[in-house]
Parts: sequence; structure tokens; C-alpha cells
Amino acid sequence: ALPAPPATVSENLPLYAAAPPETDKELIASLGARLKTWGSLLRRFLKNKDDQVELLLTLEEYVLEENVYERSHGRRYLSAFVPTLQLLYSQDVLVEEAILTWADEKKHADEEDKKLVKLASPFIQWLQEAEEDSSEEEGDEDVE
Repeated sequence: ALPAPPATVSENLPLYAAAPPETDKELIASLGARLKTWGSLLRRFLKNKDDQVELLLTLEEYVLEENVYERSHGRRYLSAFVPTLQLLYSQDVLVEEAILTWADEKKHADEEDKKLVKLASPFIQWLQEAEEDSSEEEGDEDVE
């Protein structure tokens, strides 16, 4: 969990960590613990692929400190982006199709906008291969 933004109202402060995690491992562990508590609620808000792609775009803006996230210290978490992506996938917050759609939307973007897709490329490739394998298995079942 991250510390509260400066404009946070006092009654919401207990929802935030007192200090930021010092390592990526601590950040992912903290996120995993929060997903155990709040994951089902988060999944209710991220009902479809488009909602999940929006989450990815928002995470991207945060770690690249773009738009409303300027000077948010989000770049500190750039190295934790891929483990965060993997955790959100493994906890069923993000589905394979949403991640692949996000990556596909970046194909024709400029190099700066492809930064996180490039970082996540081994994971994205793994998802694509898994999707191809499952498609082949479904095709095999149809033949039988």
C-alpha cells in the first residue's frame, strides 16, 4: 500500500500505509494482502475487458507520472509494474484478453508509450502462447 496523497481527508488516512514499501517485494506482498481483502470488490468494478484495460492505462499513467499523476513518485514503482500485472492476473482481477488488448493498443504508439508493454513482453508472450495452446486444444476436441 502507498502513503496517502496530500489532499486526503483525515477519516480516510487509515486506508493508507504510514510509509511507502521500501522494496518491490514489499509492495507486491502488500498488494497481494489487500487483494485478498478487497479483490472481490475490485472485480465487481472491473466487470469487463474495457474496464480492465482502463485500469491498465491508469496504472501506466501512474508509474510514468503522466497527467494527474505528475510528481506522484510513481516512477519509483516502475520496476514493480510487471509483478503487479502478474499478480492482478493471478488473482483474477485482470483477464488475459484485457492484457492482450492493452498490449495490442500500444502496437502503433510512439516508443515512450510502449515502455511498459516492452517491460511486460515476456509475460504478454506467455499469455499469447497459452491462448494459442488453449485454442489448439479446443480445436482438437472438436475433431474427436
